Amino acid sequence: MRFVTPSLFIATAVFLFFYNGRGGDDVLAFSFVPTFWPEAAGDPERLSMGTIGIVLALGLVFLVRDLALLARARRQRAEQDG
Repeated sequence: MRFVTPSLFIATAVFLFFYNGRGGDDVLAFSFVPTFWPEAAGDPERLSMGTIGIVLALGLVFLVRDLALLARARRQRAEQDG
């Protein structure tokens, strides 16, 4: 259960990549992307890439966090056993 959150975020980023890349005018994107990337306003491809980047970055942050927690738990277990 430890890696469910990063898996969901990374899988969502992959889904968005394929869904938004199918060539339609409708894309799934966060509405606040132009706030920090003004060039993306009105450009569906940039909105899509910004959204995918946010979701993927969150997934990677959660993955690193879970790997660090796993390493710490193993280290504590080894100290208790040894």
